[in-house]
Amino acid sequence: MPCTFTGIFYVETISANRQLKCHFKDEDNVVRHLYLTHFQSPDVANHPFPDAFQMVQSGLVYSIIGTFAVHDKENILVYS
Repeated sequence: MPCTFTGIFYVETISANRQLKCHFKDEDNVVRHLYLTHFQSPDVANHPFPDAFQMVQSGLVYSIIGTFAVHDKENILVYS
């Protein structure tokens, strides 16, 4: 079942296959690690708001909104 999420994430690294290695704090203030697959067009010129557009970079903090699907209830992508 698809779910939506939103949060503030520190992007540590970006791999060649568009995997973002992120860190965030949960409600108990524990730092968690999460890998997200990031889809972003590299065509900045044709973006609807090119002056406000920025490619994701490692070492920065972002507000990220997205969707994910739970495919294995024993492994929901978040680990500590």
